Amino acid sequence: MNYQEQETTRPQFHGEYVRDPITGEDVLMYPKWKRWLKYCISIPVTLLFTFGTLFVILWVHANRDLQLARYLDQKHGDTKSNAFQLQFGLSAFGQKRPVVELDITSEVLYDPVFLFLLAGMPGILGLCLPLVNFILMRLSVLLNNFENYRTVSEYRSQLIIKVFSSRFVSHFAVAY
Repeated sequence: MNYQEQETTRPQFHGEYVRDPITGEDVLMYPKWKRWLKYCISIPVTLLFTFGTLFVILWVHANRDLQLARYLDQKHGDTKSNAFQLQFGLSAFGQKRPVVELDITSEVLYDPVFLFLLAGMPGILGLCLPLVNFILMRLSVLLNNFENYRTVSEYRSQLIIKVFSSRFVSHFAVAY
């Protein structure tokens, strides 16, 4: 069943009027080459923002783990006189410093640096993710309007693909 031929055209759809060879009516058509040209813009933009979000999420978690390991090494080591300094960088990817031992004492629990590393950084990321989702949703709608779909079902299907990719990354990358 070809439901798209029975579906009405979206009011936002624009194109050129051409004569249908079967019915002889003038119908609104949009050239496929123009749509593919627009895909060449929207697909890389969607992938760029999706992978950018993934990169930022993984960067925050990698840095948090390294900072926590450094903090605990400094707390339990001989260098108690030096103040702890946060150091963030791209070099956190690929480094592994496991937290081997953690003695939870009242001193550690009330230390603001420890609380920031343990709960603050993921909390800030968790508060920023709805903002990122909002921005990516707006971007997906703009790209979908730019691609100029004829029917509502085509429009919604393509919007779902764009939104799903970005939301999947932002919701499930935190688990890793």
